[in-house]
Amino acid sequence: YLPRLLDRSVLEGAVRDGVASLTWRADGFAYADDHHPTTHEPSGIAGDGSGARYRGLRAAQELAALAPSGLVVHPDVAAAQLAAELGVTDTPDTPGGPASPETGTGPAAQQPAAQQPAAPEPDAPSLPTRYWGRVTLDSLRWTRTAADIADAIVDQLARADGAEVEVTIEVEGTSPSGFDDAVQRTVTENAVTLKFTSGDFEA
Repeated sequence: YLPRLLDRSVLEGAVRDGVASLTWRADGFAYADDHHPTTHEPSGIAGDGSGARYRGLRAAQELAALAPSGLVVHPDVAAAQLAAELGVTDTPDTPGGPASPETGTGPAAQQPAAQQPAAPEPDAPSLPTRYWGRVTLDSLRWTRTAADIADAIVDQLARADGAEVEVTIEVEGTSPSGFDDAVQRTVTENAVTLKFTSGDFEA
């Protein structure tokens, strides 16, 4: 036994999805309000050889409502009728008539189309090539702030192609009572070890 649908809405939802699919010709189908036999249409327009056609044929679009007489139409049959309704034909163009790119006949094919000069591309906006910044650090938390600056500023600048980043540290200290000889000697020796390019004590 085949599984039964829960209710009619399940079937209607499947029909709506199949008709709305943009790839309906490959994995969906079309929908028609009804099937109308007629002797005024070319034989086989609906693909059944009876001269009948589908009325209200739709594909690749949302369905507002499903008619009680609605039909699911095979994509090949629907495509043939839609092509006929749009006047699409596979026969070659008549001499002197409009030419298609495949046939190359007709007046349009005898005269080459004038080529339009390509529009010049707009100049790209110039980008800045240098950044500089200066910040004063708290002497009690400067090591942590310096690490943040390295991550947030220095490393980001270094990511640019061919970038060269230079970081300069400037230290300035003052003391109302002055710096004694021990402090002067220690700071001077450490500055030399750390390769300071300049630095000195002043009165």
